[in-house]
Amino acid sequence: MATRAGRAETAPSAANIFNPNNSTGATTVMNESSPDDLRAKGWMVAAHNDYRLGGKRMTFWLLTHANGYWIKGEGETDAEALNQARQSDAIGLCAEYDATINASDFGQ
Repeated sequence: MATRAGRAETAPSAANIFNPNNSTGATTVMNESSPDDLRAKGWMVAAHNDYRLGGKRMTFWLLTHANGYWIKGEGETDAEALNQARQSDAIGLCAEYDATINASDFGQ
């Protein structure tokens, strides 16, 4: 077991999925419990809270994008909440927005 930033890392588990959507075309492992894939698409974490609801542990994630869209997810685990956020239609809208901005930056 390796450590990074004071946390123990283990081999990929059920909370890790394969991410075919990367620029190299190679398959990489994405941790469903981390918003890193969303950050790579321009999303910023605005709020992340852990709380109890009726005695049950819950987590909440709110992410915003530079174009004004926001996505959120709630669940019993970070993976569940972030996967809920990943299902938002705003993800695709922001990708289109980013493509338009990037094309105009290069005069296309």
